[in-house]
Amino acid sequence: MASLNSPRVTRTSAYSGLTSHIVNMDEHQRELLDKAMLQLSTQTLQQDENKETHNKVNHWFYFMEAFSYKNSSLLDRSNGNYHLFLDGEPHHPDSIMLEAQREANKTRHPCPVSSYLTTRDELIEHYKLLYEISPENSKSDDDSAIRQVAMLKVPEFVRIPLESLSPISISSMYLNKVHQEHYLIVRVISPAVRLAAIQVAIEDEQGSVVDLAMYHCFETSGLDRQGVIELVPLGQALLIRQPWLTRGLTGGNVTIRVSSPSDLIFLPPSHPLLSNCPEAWKAGGGKDSQVYKDIGNHAFKNGRFESAIQAYSHGLLVDPTASVLRLNRSACYLSINKPSMALKDAQIASEDKSMKDALRSKAQYRIALAYYALDRFSEALSILERENGYRFSPADFSELEKKIHERLVEQAQGSYKWLALSKMAKQINGHRQVTDVADYVGPVEVALMESKGGDRGLVTTREVLAGELLCALPKS
Repeated sequence: MASLNSPRVTRTSAYSGLTSHIVNMDEHQRELLDKAMLQLSTQTLQQDENKETHNKVNHWFYFMEAFSYKNSSLLDRSNGNYHLFLDGEPHHPDSIMLEAQREANKTRHPCPVSSYLTTRDELIEHYKLLYEISPENSKSDDDSAIRQVAMLKVPEFVRIPLESLSPISISSMYLNKVHQEHYLIVRVISPAVRLAAIQVAIEDEQGSVVDLAMYHCFETSGLDRQGVIELVPLGQALLIRQPWLTRGLTGGNVTIRVSSPSDLIFLPPSHPLLSNCPEAWKAGGGKDSQVYKDIGNHAFKNGRFESAIQAYSHGLLVDPTASVLRLNRSACYLSINKPSMALKDAQIASEDKSMKDALRSKAQYRIALAYYALDRFSEALSILERENGYRFSPADFSELEKKIHERLVEQAQGSYKWLALSKMAKQINGHRQVTDVADYVGPVEVALMESKGGDRGLVTTREVLAGELLCALPKS
């Protein structure tokens, strides 16, 4: 049961006709859905004994999934509660998801999972169908539907060190339970598909199989189906911390749901925890760091940055001193907008005393790029201004230095190139995009408003002139 202050999820037909252009499934895809036994739910209204029609209120949800189309979302929270806008299209994926959630809620209390498990062949066949109905790509500028997840309640994460956890098998687990004292080692047995989550079929050492749904673990923007498959390769061994066993939303299969990337660990074939696993789990165990570097470089050149990160990470497990892999991984993190992780990798790589001048200069440049992405412009400038006898790309250094000076002026004075910003706004045309300008906070501060009931508010710190810029938060 959700807490009293959790938002309620209801269904309503307030957006007439919206779903007709949210997603257009052809007959082949609808047949696949039927074969996959995904039950459909189209009921949005119900009648009482007097034949009066009322909105149907669903159960409380800890999380909710819905489709979006460009700037229109099927989830609305204008009145404080989440509403799912549906007009009852029988093949609409949100109808499928709600029905799967309803089926999952039939068994709420923890119970032994063994009687709910499916066979390996059935699960692999299910994933063949899911692959065919999965989106071919996830470009942000096309007209395809985008699956989104709204967390209605902050999940509770228990952070016990891995060495304090004990192994568990799937058949020993309980449905509807987070196994907080355990970890699970599994192997991927199907190609990955992207629906709401990145999903794969997995098996443990005893041969038991379940779904694995990974939420918020990967950056998939722009990836096609093959790119998604490379994120979690066939045969990849995984360690799942404190596995949460529940019912899945794509067919109701028993599913391990991972909502935090820190709960998922990719294990290379040579990892000690795989020493007692079947030999098939250790295929490729002879790879050295150079092989992983080549795999990562190939993925990077094809824009598959998450796959490259996995390859470089495997190489670092084999050889933690391979600073080039860490430097390459830093570039990947910058490409998927994870500057904090990029900064850490570049800083560690730059401390390698055996690194050649060209690579050290590249590391310094990536440190500056990471600081820039974090809006730490002064620190970025100090990196570029250090004495350095060799610059791997003077042009890149000069261009970044110029941009940093512009951001510092914007940050300190609120002096913007308004015409350029206006052109940028027209180019963006409502699409979500981070603008390359700095935030400005002028003579204002947040303070308690005693005269306004004690709430916090924004007040000026001095007298201001009419037309004076108080703050500008173009990145918000």
